[in-house]
Amino acid sequence: MEKRWRVLVTINIPEIGVEILKKYCQVDVNTKEINLSKEEIMDRLHDKQALCCGIDDIIDSEIMDSGPNLKVITNYAVGYDNIDIEAATKRRILVTNTPEVLTDAVAEMTWCLLLCVARRAVEADSFVRAGRFKASGPRFF
Repeated sequence: MEKRWRVLVTINIPEIGVEILKKYCQVDVNTKEINLSKEEIMDRLHDKQALCCGIDDIIDSEIMDSGPNLKVITNYAVGYDNIDIEAATKRRILVTNTPEVLTDAVAEMTWCLLLCVARRAVEADSFVRAGRFKASGPRFF
């Protein structure tokens, strides 16, 4: 029987991602909606070959040293500023991220915000929710 990699997932990712990982690996997932502390990551990483972290997890040389079998760090984010690339390179640990995954979402949100500002949507929403709407008119919002 082949030996399956052990993976620590520090953030509560969508269940479909966990299920895919479980097909190929032994998975230890943080199911809380708060980040693991540095100490928790280090405690849980000691026997893992892979680490899937979030942008708020600061992955430094101390964390890498706590996982002597660590071979890959994958960032569940577009960037990788939270990972000490130099330290990973020295340890021959591959670092990955998810480039361009948010390109469309950022563009859509930009248009959304532009329209909200142009049409005063947030201000109007607050006005209506506060029960202040009585009638409409040509100068209303």
